[in-house]
Amino acid sequence: MIALLVAAAALAASRPDIDAELRRGEAIAVARCGRCHAVGLDGVSLRQAAPPFRELGRVYPVADLIEALAQGATPTHADMPPFTLPLAEARALSAYVRSIQTR
Repeated sequence: MIALLVAAAALAASRPDIDAELRRGEAIAVARCGRCHAVGLDGVSLRQAAPPFRELGRVYPVADLIEALAQGATPTHADMPPFTLPLAEARALSAYVRSIQTR
């Protein structure tokens, strides 16, 4: 267990860009999606039809998010506006959503 923690800490220290990308993805989630979706590890979505991001993997293959967001997100509920993100933002948002998935 200790070896695993040391390895994880070493990996995180060697990849500060990962932390920056996750923070950027979280900021995008809050700014672009937080009016309807719960975008963090807890809380409820403000719109009932908007799934919490931490549970998105139960209904959508989150591995496909980059492509979907960069090509244009198709609304999954009536209140969701269609939108497209630049590729770098799509990558960051996708990485963030993958990082908060609950099992």
